[in-house]
Amino acid sequence: MKISPQQQAAMLETAQERTRIDGLIARSACLPEKAELDRLRANLREESAGAARSRLNASDLGRDIDKLVSDIAKLKAREKADRLSLGAVEDKFERRELQRDMESTRRRRERAERKLEQTEKMRQAYELDAQQGTVAEAASEDIEQATQRLADAEKDIKARIAVAETKFESLRATLDPAAEKLYRKLEQNNGIPVARIDGRACGSCFMELDVGTLHDFDALAADEVSSCPECGAMLVRPATLAVAMKS
Repeated sequence: MKISPQQQAAMLETAQERTRIDGLIARSACLPEKAELDRLRANLREESAGAARSRLNASDLGRDIDKLVSDIAKLKAREKADRLSLGAVEDKFERRELQRDMESTRRRRERAERKLEQTEKMRQAYELDAQQGTVAEAASEDIEQATQRLADAEKDIKARIAVAETKFESLRATLDPAAEKLYRKLEQNNGIPVARIDGRACGSCFMELDVGTLHDFDALAADEVSSCPECGAMLVRPATLAVAMKS
């Protein structure tokens, strides 16, 4: 099949612009600004959840502390009552029972006081975590800035895609009917329908061409269409491009 060197060069440029558009679209799906925004949001969710758990734990411990304070007050009152009773009771049996009760109450009070001290320390630690979580929530400003950076990046790449698509359509409009028909057929079967030979490799599938194939290509006229034996993409040879550039 024969297509003029100029039309082959136009097909190559059209395919290159299509590849550029595909690259921009792929890049738009994985912008670094989006990854950064996702990271900030994930950190905020994690830190906010941790702060919420700390506030809940601090609240639960607060109720435990209130109960311990109440229990300790009751135990102190019982100790005091036993002590007063000892001063008024003369019966040895009753005094022994009061002393036992007072000693038992004292031990229970001391255990409760130790537990109260530990619980208060735990509550303070949870409250500190909750306060740090509140500071983390201030990261919303960072998220707002990252959101704006992402919006700017998306706007920029969309504009670049629009420019590239306009150029692609303009280039495609320069193809004559035969070149357009071949291009449509090739793009249905190949990711890159038209490519140049890069050294000894196909610019579409990147497979290295054997020496015999390259010699066969060299023997072709500049307007002869050549194809990659591996992927079937149309290959525009250096000799063909040289002729196209002279015209």
